Amino acid sequence: MVVLLTIAGGGVDAIVIMGFNVLTAAQTGNTILLAVAIAQGKIALGVSAAVSVFAFVTGAALGQILLSSSPPRFRFACPLGLEAALLLILIAIWQVAEPSNSRTTELTLIACAAAAMGIQSAIILDLHARSTTYITGMLSGLITAMVRAGMRRHAVQPPVTGNDTAWIAGVAWLTYLAAAVVSGLVFLRFGGLSLILPLLAIAWVIGLSTRRATSDSTGI
Repeated sequence: MVVLLTIAGGGVDAIVIMGFNVLTAAQTGNTILLAVAIAQGKIALGVSAAVSVFAFVTGAALGQILLSSSPPRFRFACPLGLEAALLLILIAIWQVAEPSNSRTTELTLIACAAAAMGIQSAIILDLHARSTTYITGMLSGLITAMVRAGMRRHAVQPPVTGNDTAWIAGVAWLTYLAAAVVSGLVFLRFGGLSLILPLLAIAWVIGLSTRRATSDSTGI
């Protein structure tokens, strides 16, 4: 599930930044973009970053509400279904309208993508898994775990402050990178339709989560 969501996260962020020059998952970057836009007086870029931040926060809140209120069997399927619906709306609007000719349309698409990534972030936090929507944590987890492992091999005992699962962080980072590269290449050929790739990954996770919940409830 986490690997598939990482594919979705990397794919959406790559496609939207290529289409609209704004991030939808890495809100640290958007905060900096917003600050720089304000400092330079570039209102258009600042508005895009602000919309992305607000939509991401809204999506994270909606994701947590759905996680807390959905029936156990559909605990993850409900927020994931909303994430998938937002991406479907994004694809439909992108194909029907011409975002480059309408600022309102462009901001709507950014909001849909950022809200979807906010929902996904809430799900990952609930799973206590590594992030699937930004990679700073992945890289820091990878490097610190590798250093701890090396120190132990040389009989140096660093303080234990976390789980030394370097390979998990490494796989997550490589998956995110590969998903972003593939999605970017597909975007160059098919434009907004390339969002079908992360959408398929999310649909797969919905199926896995529902099947797992059904198995747990029946004891199979």
